[in-house]
Parts: sequence; structure tokens; C-alpha cells
Amino acid sequence: FLRCMYQALSGAGDLLRRRKEASAVSSETDADEERFCPAPWLRKMPDRCTLREQDTGKENGGFEVIHMKIGIFDSGIGGLSVLHRAMKMMPNVSFVYYADTEHVPYGEKTVQQIREFDEHNLNFLIDQGVDAVVIACNTATSVATKEFRAGFPVPIVGMEPAVKKAVEQYCDTGKRILVAATPITIASDKLHNLLERVDKEHDVDLLPLPKLVRFAEKGDFTSGGIEAYLCEELSKFDLEDYAAVVLGCTHFNYFKQNFRNVFPEEIHFVDGNEGTLRQLLRVLPGDLTDQKEENSASVQYFFSGVPADDAQIELVERCMKRLDEMYDIV
Repeated sequence: FLRCMYQALSGAGDLLRRRKEASAVSSETDADEERFCPAPWLRKMPDRCTLREQDTGKENGGFEVIHMKIGIFDSGIGGLSVLHRAMKMMPNVSFVYYADTEHVPYGEKTVQQIREFDEHNLNFLIDQGVDAVVIACNTATSVATKEFRAGFPVPIVGMEPAVKKAVEQYCDTGKRILVAATPITIASDKLHNLLERVDKEHDVDLLPLPKLVRFAEKGDFTSGGIEAYLCEELSKFDLEDYAAVVLGCTHFNYFKQNFRNVFPEEIHFVDGNEGTLRQLLRVLPGDLTDQKEENSASVQYFFSGVPADDAQIELVERCMKRLDEMYDIV
């Protein structure tokens, strides 16, 4: 028992050290210290990091921490782009994915409605025993304030359009940057405050593309209607002026090739998926990127609180195949 307690407390100490170090490091997305979970989760650390005995070949045996379980939620299938990246970065983690398809699209709802959806989804995932949650939705993150997230007993990491990363990468090209997102994200104070901090030369333009979410939710990634819609919405811009598109909605990762087909020159893409997941790694103990074992990642899928049926699993598989095809388009 004393040995278990020592191991658990060591894990908590490691987490405190990581939190202190991470607080001094700027996030690879665009949010900083506010993403960190408050102290209540630290007090629960010994309960949540269960220990098991492992045969190490030594007389007294040894202990290791059981694999983490990470919850990810989105209004629908857009967050699968975050899960897709997470499974590559954390191959031995268990995931619970929650698609709130009953209320999709979030980008056309009110702020109060979205906050209520966030609260329900977070509580559902916590009831599944997750150790942390990724809000894999820029719109849902935009209304989940620091004070709101502080009311939950696990770390919560959110998304944000990767404007800072895009500006750093493309500010010296002499071209502009286009941020595509949902109407709520485009109108949010959080995004405009971010632009004030990082877009010093006013090189960033904003474009809401709500219908792309609807195309994605239907599993439609290639029909002619997608590029017709993009052409219509982009007609107000001189596309030759742009070096990069910031994908400010996780649903938009399915459409990189469609964007590339519309722009006259090769366009680059920036999203916040990898940066968000690296932020998650900073606030969790241990090395979740360890790939010594074969990929043992497992996923449970829920659609608005109900385990995914065969048709929904088929949709997930089609989405993951599309994300494989889009993965190397940068």
C-alpha cells in the first residue's frame, strides 16, 4: 500500500513540475496558461492514476501507471481530425469520442446553447472515467471560459484558430493569411483579441464558411457543390494574395484538397490540432508518446450519448480514410 501511495504521489509531483514548466512555455496553438486545469484535479490524482503490479523480473516486482483515457468531443465528426492526429501522437492511449450530432452545427447556435452543450458533453465524458478532455471544436472552445472550465475535475484543453502559428510561418512572404471558421468563432471576442496580439501588420482576413460543416456531416467530401460553394464565398478575395488558410474549424480538415483546387496557386494550411495535443501532453504525467509497444490505441464512439451503431461506425471509417488522404497536404 505504501509503495502504491509513493508511486501515485510521485506522479502528482511530476504533474506539478510539468505544469510549472509549461506555464513558462507559449502554447503551440494560441492560448496560454488559461488552458490549465485548476487544483481540484491534482487532489484527485491518486484516485485517477490507478497503479497495477507488473512482472519486471525482479524479486519485488514493480509498478506502472495504467494507460490514460482521453475524452474528445465535437459537435459532430469534425473532431475526428483531432482524434486522427491524437492516435498517431499517442499510440497507446485509450480514447472516448463524443459526437454531439443531435445539436450539430454549433456554429449556428447561440452562445448560451453552446455553453450548455459543452457542460453536458464534459459531464458525460467524465462519467466515462476519462483523465482529461479535449474540446475538439473551435466554436465550443470559444464559449468555454477559464472560469467555466475550472468547474470540472479533469484537465480540459480547447481548440483555437492557429493564427499565431500562421503569422509566424508566413508573415515574411509578402502575402496574406485567410482564417476560415464558423460564424460564432469569427465573431468571438477571443479571436479578435488574439488578432490584436499577433496580427501587428493586419495581414489576416476572416471568412465564415458554415456550409462546409454540413457537407462534412453528410460525409460529402468530393461533390461539385463543395467547390462551387467555396468559389462563391471566396469570390470577394483576390486569391493570388494569399499564402495560407488557417482551418479554424476541425470540420474543415476534410477539405484541404477542395481549397487547393479553388486557389490559383499552391496554398498552405495551418490548423491547431497538433498544437492542442501537445498542450494536452504538457499537462498530463508520463510520456504518452512512447511507441515501444505496437499501437494499442482503442476508441469508444458515442453519438449524442448513445454508442455508435453500424452506420455511424461506417461513417467514422470513411472520415478516417479521408483524413488519411488529407494528412500530407500542408
